[in-house]
Amino acid sequence: MEPRPECSGNFTAHDKMLFTLVAPLVLLAIVFAFAIVRTAINANLARRHHPPDSEVSWHEEFVAREHQAAKKATATATSVFVMASIFFFRSCLKPFKCEDDGTGALFMVSNPEVECGDNDEYNELRRLGTLGLIAYMAVYITLTCLLYTSPSPRD
Repeated sequence: MEPRPECSGNFTAHDKMLFTLVAPLVLLAIVFAFAIVRTAINANLARRHHPPDSEVSWHEEFVAREHQAAKKATATATSVFVMASIFFFRSCLKPFKCEDDGTGALFMVSNPEVECGDNDEYNELRRLGTLGLIAYMAVYITLTCLLYTSPSPRD
């Protein structure tokens, strides 16, 4: 089987799998940073725009702002999770799809230079793929449980 030209640079199959596994962590860090900044901005806005003679405390206004932001963030995060899951899941399954090259040897379809079988490189890719699938399932179950059990304030 002739190697395909790659448009993604000189990365090995192992490097690509590591990028796949690290990408969700980077996305999570960005989301946490956004949540911290958003909370600080909402607290500042609630304090500054709160009239002194109001019967409602600035904290109640802050909680209302955070609740609205959390609802929007949950809807957005769910959509991003579903879309990103497709690509993450497919990347984690790549080590398990091998094809015969016509001589009886099996090679990975996504990385034809990697021979499927009992060798260190392929076993490491399968291990990383399995780790990614287990992590995906754990995150999915955790998110589902958190969304199901989280109290929903009355609108």
